[in-house]
Amino acid sequence: MSTVNVKTYEAKIGRKFSFAAKVAVRAGIKIGDKAFRKNISLTCHSLKDLAEMGHPYSTKHGYPIHEPYWLIHKQRSGGLKKTSVMNPVIYETTDSFVGNFGFDPDDDLPIWLVGGTSTMIPRPVVSGSLGQVKNEVKSAIIETFRRRKVEAGISFT
Repeated sequence: MSTVNVKTYEAKIGRKFSFAAKVAVRAGIKIGDKAFRKNISLTCHSLKDLAEMGHPYSTKHGYPIHEPYWLIHKQRSGGLKKTSVMNPVIYETTDSFVGNFGFDPDDDLPIWLVGGTSTMIPRPVVSGSLGQVKNEVKSAIIETFRRRKVEAGISFT
């Protein structure tokens, strides 16, 4: 006669799943962060060029100069700096792992860039970047679970 300790088995499967979930979220965040950093680093126009173009991002007479419109040009002085971008983070809630990338929430300029102001159109570059790579992120997460031989229902929000 053999006996299986169900609690031990559940603990092993739970640990295996939790580890795979954290690795999967890290893989997805890495893809999203790469797209985000690329999308805030355009160098095709300087600030001087943008001024000569009639301030294409102004609410008064703004017009999109790129598709998608929310791309952001790299600024060499002032404004958006490397410190404005946070390192990707993963944290655990009671029932999931959550990954974040994007701008430092304590920096005001990115809030204005993303949300716009009374004089500047909004450019939702974080959500736009994630939208660009959503399928790639989903595939990376699923592949991580496959590689780790973990079968489970996975939901994407």
